[in-house]
Amino acid sequence: MATDRGSKLLVVDDDAGVRTFLRVSLEQEGFSVVEACDGPAALSLLSDDIDACITDLTMPYMDGIELASRARQIRQDLPVLIISGNYTSQYANRLTGFDCLQKPFARGEVVRRVRELIARPEEKPAGGIDRPDGRKGR
Repeated sequence: MATDRGSKLLVVDDDAGVRTFLRVSLEQEGFSVVEACDGPAALSLLSDDIDACITDLTMPYMDGIELASRARQIRQDLPVLIISGNYTSQYANRLTGFDCLQKPFARGEVVRRVRELIARPEEKPAGGIDRPDGRKGR
């Protein structure tokens, strides 16, 4: 697994503005970024040289949880960060075992979380949601 400089990330979000924000923020930190607008497109881009996946939770065709699950069927060790501004009780049980970050988030926060994912790929994510107030919760 690569260190963060030069690590290749798959960023998946149906909102082009969010994808652009993430791509620019992560590329400024030395990451290489591949973008997809939905789950099926992301799965077609998933390869062995992808070091981590950052995906939105709510998207057409396939939500971020289904994408993360399918991606881990292909690459069991793939670190995944699920981002959303729409965490509701309907997702709470399905998010167990996934690292999550609630929108809105600062550039530095997403960069920090991605670095943590890449630095410890052999560990299972603790799960839980980092809220803008810094507390964990569901």
